[in-house]
Amino acid sequence: MASYKLTGKLTAGVYDSQEINKALPLGPSRYSKDWVVSGHYDFSPFLYAKAEEHFIDGTDDYHDTNLNPNSLKPTTKLTILKMGVSF
Repeated sequence: MASYKLTGKLTAGVYDSQEINKALPLGPSRYSKDWVVSGHYDFSPFLYAKAEEHFIDGTDDYHDTNLNPNSLKPTTKLTILKMGVSF
């Protein structure tokens, strides 16, 4: 994980997360690798917005089959936008 404060209000970041289940057979269901690029903007000391782009490879075996009845694809892209308040 790394981040860099570009300006007083804008921060860019990147991180990598990996999980491997060696008990499962070889294939995409055995692992999950997630690369993330993110940006964080402070509107004020109390209000911020964050954007993340996830590049996910593999499915691992830990997903909710009720929410994903057709299973997961071996590669996935995911965009997350968030606003938050801290005090």
